[in-house]
Amino acid sequence: MPEQKVFDPAAYSFPRFEYAHYFRGLWRERGAKAIYKQFQKHLRRPISRRIVSDFSHASTNMEVQGSRGARGPSAREATNMEVQGSRGARGPSAREPHGFGLEIGVGARTIAPVSRTLLADGYESHGRDRSIAQVYFRAAAIPFVAESFDFVLSEHTLEHIGNVLRALREWIRVLKPGGHLILFLPHQERTNDRLRERTTLAHLIDDEKREVPDDDTTHVDEWIANVTRAGGIPEHYRHIAKDELARTGSIHHHVWIAADIKEVFEYLGLRVVYLSEQVADRSDSFVVVGEKQS
Repeated sequence: MPEQKVFDPAAYSFPRFEYAHYFRGLWRERGAKAIYKQFQKHLRRPISRRIVSDFSHASTNMEVQGSRGARGPSAREATNMEVQGSRGARGPSAREPHGFGLEIGVGARTIAPVSRTLLADGYESHGRDRSIAQVYFRAAAIPFVAESFDFVLSEHTLEHIGNVLRALREWIRVLKPGGHLILFLPHQERTNDRLRERTTLAHLIDDEKREVPDDDTTHVDEWIANVTRAGGIPEHYRHIAKDELARTGSIHHHVWIAADIKEVFEYLGLRVVYLSEQVADRSDSFVVVGEKQS
């Protein structure tokens, strides 16, 4: 475990203009095509950004049960929402967004409010793309003291981690009470995982008890059988040798739908405040938001 320090926003440089940050990244990827592609919904991700914004406020002990939900487009798209007596977080989102967060496994793009989110990654590159992270560390070894962040965001990262519960406990550790853990994850039925079995909570509990490493090779053969040989593996992963797939975080160790992650959150003591089985501007994904209890 690395030495843990107090998170000081002044120690990092945060982009002041979020749209400019988005456009520069798109220009690096697409060149002059970014001029017209910047408006495409699947690239700009306005609905996803709104969901993140609604749950990325400074933590409070505010009671949200009975409130009416994430406002705007994100509320209309959350047709499968299950929130246990709550319909989202309209109370916090009614205030001007503030509070600092952490994104884990940022990769080459982000939907985070970058003016107040520390972008982190475990790898400097993902396939052919360079990470835009500001700091690097392993997902289960965050180098900050407990209760450092108002929100923790991660998109399409958890499935690449062998020991899921160990990682999630670490993410929850750095959340302030009342803060939100926001997860966007690939849906089993709408990705290359569609031929694979869903990962159960019991499986994750067993992984934690056995202290499996994050580069666990248990699922490599099954991944090759049901993804690679089925023709579903992304082209930029085909050059990776079998023994490197787990070590480089290239495979999906685990497969879920939103209800599975809801069960995991509740097992870990998070209150589920938002859930949608399909994200309107990223159709292969679902999103679940959990609140850390005081």
